[in-house]
Amino acid sequence: MASSQLAAWGTEHRALGPAELPDHRIAFLRRSIRWRSGAADIVHAPGESVWGVLWELPFGLDELDVKEAAGDAYRRRVVEVRLGVRRHSAVAYEVIQKETVEVPPTREYLDTMLAGAREHGLPKMWLQRIESWYYTF
Repeated sequence: MASSQLAAWGTEHRALGPAELPDHRIAFLRRSIRWRSGAADIVHAPGESVWGVLWELPFGLDELDVKEAAGDAYRRRVVEVRLGVRRHSAVAYEVIQKETVEVPPTREYLDTMLAGAREHGLPKMWLQRIESWYYTF
């Protein structure tokens, strides 16, 4: 979510705003070599929602696939998100080989998630959800 994460990869991007992915939740089901901790995944969860940022990327998805280790760690998936009252087709990445139990994320990983959520004005309840993960793991 944090612009700094996309900028670090040198990718052009423009945030369209906070977006909601209904009927999903975040789970930390991947051991990330880069973060040396658990990394986020989206999993189906009726009645729950994941909040994030809808990005406009002026390039093909190949660059983003490299960043997300598509085909190795994550797979690309088409989802429908809500941006305000409008629905949009978007691409999300989900973990391919899910761990059987959640892998604790590091404080640094959660700090990055929280910074991105604050940067883009995600709902207060979502900020609180991220903050709760500091004490969950």
